[in-house]
Amino acid sequence: MAANHAKRFGWGKGDIDIKMLPEKGSEPFADLRGAGTPGRKSHEIAAVNAYQKELEQIYDGWADEWADDIAQAPEEERDGLIEEATLALVALLVAAGRRRIPQAVDLGLDGKPLSPGAAARLAAALESNETLLRDSLGADLQRKLRNAFSDPDVQAALAAGAGAVALQGVAATLAGRVASYAGGYWAVLNQTRGEVAKESGIQIFWRWDDSAQHCTDCLHLGNRTYDSWDDLMAAGGGRTPANGVQCDGNCRCELEFAS
Repeated sequence: MAANHAKRFGWGKGDIDIKMLPEKGSEPFADLRGAGTPGRKSHEIAAVNAYQKELEQIYDGWADEWADDIAQAPEEERDGLIEEATLALVALLVAAGRRRIPQAVDLGLDGKPLSPGAAARLAAALESNETLLRDSLGADLQRKLRNAFSDPDVQAALAAGAGAVALQGVAATLAGRVASYAGGYWAVLNQTRGEVAKESGIQIFWRWDDSAQHCTDCLHLGNRTYDSWDDLMAAGGGRTPANGVQCDGNCRCELEFAS
């Protein structure tokens, strides 16, 4: 059972080989950010939304693959299988982050060479993403799945032969959280852009996401040009799009070079 899952996912056999999911023309992104043309998305928005879509598809595919095995496992094997399943999921999500998050830095650099500051931000972003996935999401998902077997509704579903469906429903309660980890991509992209502005001595503009209902932080800090990165840091107390703002990983405001 476990070997079959490892083979399907490529987990436990060295580097994980996950096929890149379609990024262009294949998914209806929620926002219609303009890039000079009505309804056209910026390349940056399309990239972070592609990462979010990949996270969602990984999670949905994982739940489909593992739910039946967990539901049918003997009670004495169940906890071990839940742990194995969550480790497999974390490995898949970590691999996606390691591939995608460096792309965010490339977009933020906008053709400029990688600076020590940007390299440090990239390393910190990768470490933070992996810590959240392993110690927060993985631990919470294990706990939620184990606790589900004490729920009367799940017990009834198991007795009726619909345990896999019930467990998929339990897993679905964390789907939005998984998708929100794409916010780390957006945060490091904008912070990298700030580093470039600081090193180049140029102004920076906080552009609102045209399709969003903004949080208080973005309303206060956005739609403004700052003379420097340091000015933005002072005005916002270190907050940047998707970093420290109330809308957190859902933010799609963007920092742009103003001069």
